[in-house]
Amino acid sequence: MAGEPQTQRPTLAVFASDQGAGDPERASIMSQVGGILARRGARLVCLCLAEGRNLPVPLITSARSSGGDVLLVAGSDVTVPPALRSIAIETIDAPEDRIARVAGLADGFVGLPGSLASSAGLYRTWAAAGRMVVFTDNIEDLWNRIAWALGHHVEKGE
Repeated sequence: MAGEPQTQRPTLAVFASDQGAGDPERASIMSQVGGILARRGARLVCLCLAEGRNLPVPLITSARSSGGDVLLVAGSDVTVPPALRSIAIETIDAPEDRIARVAGLADGFVGLPGSLASSAGLYRTWAAAGRMVVFTDNIEDLWNRIAWALGHHVEKGE
């Protein structure tokens, strides 16, 4: 029922730069967010709309090293680096079908600093899902905002 707290861990679609880590600051943000969300029990879903070569590697590796579950939804042309060979991948060739799949899987959406293409992917997926948006200006408050939006109760210091 709408408005009731969820009893299972949330699935969050995370949109980061489709151009890879970019600069060190962006890579650091991806790593921090991947670790925080994974330690809180979130399952992460990453959408690959472009050619399938540029992935948010710092986000994925940080989430996985923190014990997180990560799913990549990409086209059959996706190329993953050797360090990510064991990641779960759903291949769907049509970009709009990939958007619909991620929109259907996600309980919430997280947008990180990135490119125009990653912002467009976030918008298109969010619009397909028709869910609310919350904003935060710092990584420390990210989980609190997600938990509030999903109806979770987060205790201080957890």
